[in-house]
Amino acid sequence: MIFHSKHSEGRFVKHGKFYGVGTIGERGQIVIPAEAREAFNLNAGDKLVFFGSGELLLTIKREQVETFLSKMAKKLDTVRKALTEERGDTGE
Repeated sequence: MIFHSKHSEGRFVKHGKFYGVGTIGERGQIVIPAEAREAFNLNAGDKLVFFGSGELLLTIKREQVETFLSKMAKKLDTVRKALTEERGDTGE
């Protein structure tokens, strides 16, 4: 999983750090380790969006979804362009 948090200058930086293990309670509530909550500025009442693929579960703050998806779309466009150029396709 790739996590992003805001650096002190407001830039997003990648983290590959292990923050511990969360627990799902009987009512489905997830306890996120304190260090992870601090690193990603997660607070009580924050809304999180969950995405899944295979066995991977990704969560992101609701207000960051648009930015995240926009960045992913740009990366996908870059990959598509590179593959097209590699094959010699002109798109015509």
